[in-house]
Amino acid sequence: MHYNSDGQALVINEVMSDNSSFLLDEDGDYSDWIEIYNGTNQIINLQDYYLTDDGDNLTKWKFPFISIEPDSFLLIYASDKDRSIADKELHTNFRIKSSGEDLFLSSNGSIISSFPSTDIRNNRSFGAYPDGSQLYTLFENPTPGASNSLPTGVADVLSFSIRGGEVISTDRLSILNSNTAYQIRYTIDGSEPTATSAVFPSQGLFLDSSLLSATKLNQVQMSLPASYHVPVGNQPQAIVIRAATFDTGGVQKSATISNSYFNGQISSIPKGLPNLSIMIDPTDLTDHDSGLFVLGQFWDAGLPFKSGNFFQKGIAWERPIHLEYFENGFDSKIKQDAGLRLHGYSSRTPPQKALRLYARSSYGDNDFDHDLFSDRSYDSYRRLTLKPFMATWGQYGAADHLFSSLAKRGFNVDYLSSRPVTLYINVEYWGI
Repeated sequence: MHYNSDGQALVINEVMSDNSSFLLDEDGDYSDWIEIYNGTNQIINLQDYYLTDDGDNLTKWKFPFISIEPDSFLLIYASDKDRSIADKELHTNFRIKSSGEDLFLSSNGSIISSFPSTDIRNNRSFGAYPDGSQLYTLFENPTPGASNSLPTGVADVLSFSIRGGEVISTDRLSILNSNTAYQIRYTIDGSEPTATSAVFPSQGLFLDSSLLSATKLNQVQMSLPASYHVPVGNQPQAIVIRAATFDTGGVQKSATISNSYFNGQISSIPKGLPNLSIMIDPTDLTDHDSGLFVLGQFWDAGLPFKSGNFFQKGIAWERPIHLEYFENGFDSKIKQDAGLRLHGYSSRTPPQKALRLYARSSYGDNDFDHDLFSDRSYDSYRRLTLKPFMATWGQYGAADHLFSSLAKRGFNVDYLSSRPVTLYINVEYWGI
């Protein structure tokens, strides 16, 4: 293998896994696609190379006798049409799951390039910036067969060295960026980083107890005075890291990246259910004037069941969040910015409040795209509701979930689809 002066080799450079209206193949179909980039200074013939979505089967789809020029790109459709003829449009014998899956480029039994599993939004792509690097970002304007470029106003790309999910205390997290002239700053309390946030250390950070946020939301009064109490005993905690880069003038130069980590060595992490991690500026929940979760400026002791900030409604009381949803405990399936409001009526008064999640284009995506409910034929949602145990008439906990499960079994009536999840808000365990 020949490498150029930048150390770049033949790599999977850009991928689109949910192509519904962006690029047509020769049959007039909107097939997903994979872009290969030759970052070397040599012509490379691909006759001994393979693409696969299965790490246990590295020879799943073979390239024909075809060459790729130096500093050039090659487009392959991941259509399951299996076409491998030189100088013709190339199609793999597999498709890419829209929820993401690992991809591998191999030769002679060895992996040459791997591409991380990523849930890529509709008609967007995910790829390397600069071309051929290990820094990946989402592209709103994909460039199949051409050099990847950043959107206007973004001058830097960041990448975590460790995916969100389950970790141990000896795991050391690094953050790389494409322009080292900019300074990486980070937070651990769920808030967006600013020009005055802590500088991310060049040696990285161990994902241990030192990264547990000191902001204790569960110590804040979030309920009616008569029912106010704080949790007793040690509660599960996660780690959330949010990072962005800034120039010397304090101007943000990158998008914010965010990850949630679960370390069972420093906190007892419940297992067996999907995990949902919500990151939000703590003041958006606790501020006296504008916090969603507190009595605040709208509290009237004479109207205890009708007043308080938590009874406010409408778009003015929607707050921006970042969320990450994990199936099977720690397998990230949804990762996006969204909006958060409170939901219901009496369920607004206890600390574990009913919440509503909004997907909007203003946050980046119009939908939550994932097969959340196996009993439904669709896998895209505009809004999702998080209902706590208190959000039933008799406060019976799982009553709604149980009765909905019974109603769908042959009664021919409308029913709510639901499933239990473990919720974390800014690293703190918030119940089921």
